[in-house]
Amino acid sequence: PIPLTTPQSVNADGFFEDAPASPYPPQQSASPIPQPTSPGPPLNRRTRQSNQDAAATSALEAAVAATTISNPPPSTSGEAPPKVRFQVSVALNEDLACSYRDSKISSCSVDGMIQVQVKNVEGLGDGVAADDEPPPFALYLRDPSHHIRVIQENKKYAGGYGAAVASVTGENVAGESEHERKYVLTLPKTSSYFPVMKYKCSNDLRPVPIRVQTRVRPHGASMVRVALQVSSNPANEDDLTDLTIVMAVPPTVKGETLVTSPPGGVWDQEKRSVLWCVSELGEGEKFQLQAQFEMDDQVHAEEASKSMFPVVVRSQCMYAQLSDVEVEVGDVPELWPADVAIKLARRFRLSHRER
Repeated sequence: PIPLTTPQSVNADGFFEDAPASPYPPQQSASPIPQPTSPGPPLNRRTRQSNQDAAATSALEAAVAATTISNPPPSTSGEAPPKVRFQVSVALNEDLACSYRDSKISSCSVDGMIQVQVKNVEGLGDGVAADDEPPPFALYLRDPSHHIRVIQENKKYAGGYGAAVASVTGENVAGESEHERKYVLTLPKTSSYFPVMKYKCSNDLRPVPIRVQTRVRPHGASMVRVALQVSSNPANEDDLTDLTIVMAVPPTVKGETLVTSPPGGVWDQEKRSVLWCVSELGEGEKFQLQAQFEMDDQVHAEEASKSMFPVVVRSQCMYAQLSDVEVEVGDVPELWPADVAIKLARRFRLSHRER
C-alpha cells in the first residue's frame, strides 16, 4: 500500500515558512515535476508592478552585473558572437480539495504553484556550471478565464517586468495587462527547481474529476455492509493514478472483523480506518469496493446501518491541470537577448471527502 506520509516541503528560504503539512502522500514519478510543497500561509492581494519588493530589484541588478554581455567573446571571423540559448523547465502543480455532504458539494478550493529550472545554457564562452547563476529571463502568466483570485510572487526570484527593466536601464516598458502578467526571473543557480509563485483560484472554479458514492446496509442480524463506488469524470484529460481510499469506521462496529470484496482492503486499528490502494482509473471508468463488519454486541445491525462511514480519496493526474492558466517564457531583450525554450510539465492532485 502507498504509505500515507507527508512529503518534505521545498526549502524556499523564507517563501514557504511554517507551511502546514500536506494531506497528500509523496508521489514517485519519472515526470520532471518535483515534489510540490504544501500550501503556505494565507495569500495577500496581488502586488502591483509599481510596488515590487526592493530585494527582487537588487537581485536582478546583481544578476545582470554578474552575467553582463558588454564584453562578449571575441570573434575571429568578424561575425556576431553566438546568441545565448537555454531551456527553462516549468512545473505547474495544482491541488484540489473538495468536500461533499449527502452527495452535495459543501466546499471546494484550487491552489496552484509554479516552479522553474534553468538548464542547458549555451553560448557563454566557457559555459555555465551547475552552481552558476543563469541569465535572467521572462515568464508570462496568462489567465484567459479569470480563474486566478489572488497570486503571490516569490520576490527572491520574481520581479515585475516593467519595474525590473526600469531599475536597470531607466527605460519604461509595458508591464502586465488584464489577461497577462509579466515577470523577470533571476535564479541563483541552474539545474535546480525554485518555487517562483503560487495562486488561489476563484470559487467559481469547481472541477469534479471524481465522484464517490457510499451505501450502508444491514447484513443479517449482527453484521453491516458498506458499498463504495468511485467514478472518474469522462471529461478528465488523462487517467487518475495512485489512488488511496480511506474509510473511517465508527466505534459501533468491530473493525478487526473486516472482510473486503474484492480482497485488498487493510484495517488500521490505530486510526480505525480501512485503506485501499488503486493504481489508476481511466477517464469515465468506475470501480466498486465492499467492506463487511460484525457489529458491537450492544448494537443492532439496523441501528449500525445509520452510522457514518466518511471516505477520503486522494489521487493525482499527470499531464493535466484544473484551471485555464497558461505559462510561457522568453528572453528579456532590454537586458539579455537570448533564445529561450520551454519544457512544461503539468499535474494536479486531489483530495475528495465524502460524508
